[in-house]
Amino acid sequence: MLNVNFVKRNLADGQYDVKEKGCLMARLSWADADGELKQYSPFAYLPLNPDGKGGFSYTGGRSIPKEASRICVKTIPEDFSQVKEAYWEIPESHMTSSHHCNHTPEMRIGLMSDLHMTDKPGRIRTALNRMKDMDLVLMAGDLVNNCESLQYDRLASVIEETIPAKPIFAVAGNHDIPECQKKDYRCFEQWLHGRIRERYAFMDSGSGAFAAMLGPGVDLIGLNPLYARKIFYFPEKGAQLQWLNQYLTDSPARQHIILCHAPLLAHNPQRSPEGKSPYLAQDTALQEIVDQQRNIIFISGHTHLSPDIPSGCVEYDSMRENLYINDGSICPVDLKSTEAVLPSEWRDGCYTELRIYGDSVEIIMRYLHSGKRISRGYYNIPVMDP
Repeated sequence: MLNVNFVKRNLADGQYDVKEKGCLMARLSWADADGELKQYSPFAYLPLNPDGKGGFSYTGGRSIPKEASRICVKTIPEDFSQVKEAYWEIPESHMTSSHHCNHTPEMRIGLMSDLHMTDKPGRIRTALNRMKDMDLVLMAGDLVNNCESLQYDRLASVIEETIPAKPIFAVAGNHDIPECQKKDYRCFEQWLHGRIRERYAFMDSGSGAFAAMLGPGVDLIGLNPLYARKIFYFPEKGAQLQWLNQYLTDSPARQHIILCHAPLLAHNPQRSPEGKSPYLAQDTALQEIVDQQRNIIFISGHTHLSPDIPSGCVEYDSMRENLYINDGSICPVDLKSTEAVLPSEWRDGCYTELRIYGDSVEIIMRYLHSGKRISRGYYNIPVMDP
């Protein structure tokens, strides 16, 4: 038996309580009238006490998949005989609104971060092959592991082997520009921009940042802070930030995507209640610029955190309608959780599909090897007209 108390419409957040006498563990997953949704991963594994009771508090602002109308509960009895299966009907008032994401997206963007190319490109090749249906790809830094020209050459070769015609934009991470060694990264960046310069109008800040119009009403801003002594910083007294502020003021786009390897402290998914030092020396200045705007999607990497962490890797500032996505890692991810049961799949690398609609933004995070949708990495966020 399952009982769920949702705290807000359209969101999965709430208290999930299972009671099944004689059982040791329960697994919860999304379902529809035909059964379990196989394209989504289970979202909870609960150990049950001797009375067969167990609970799970779902937080983080994840969405209920638009395909889901029920929750599937599978329990394992004490004698490990046949698994029991039951369903709990989701109230219609809490299902994801049917008018969101029920049409063709205006844009499908593949997000990848922390590729860490070495001499073994297998994981990166897998991720790039999964980008073939995207309109374009954004890479949020740490493209290579040791800032070596050979690693950039290998990455370029894999790109040409897998998605030679796909537009790719990238920014640098601390492994790309360690202690200001930026020559090899800049050569790779020029190669990326050269592949697509005829398709997009670029604006170069002259200080490391750039901008490009991705489509009608949507632009991209790439920020490239340097890295030294374990902190990111914008050189030339923050010239990139001054340029960013002016660009956002003048841009006619209704929606802005900012790509930056380091997450902002206020939206860092691994921040602690006790406080944590920011990754960016000018963190406050950048946050103030973003807070002055609306309809910003801020994409970062660096943390290597799994979307399955309890707090999640996506935050939505509903007051300003700004969205923050920390994109995990193509490499195996960190799963910082005190949950009793942590499936091995949750530690797999991940990538993200960002779907932009006229009335909403849909975020679909997927496991690298299976391509399965991560239930704890699914968000469906309505947007207001700018």
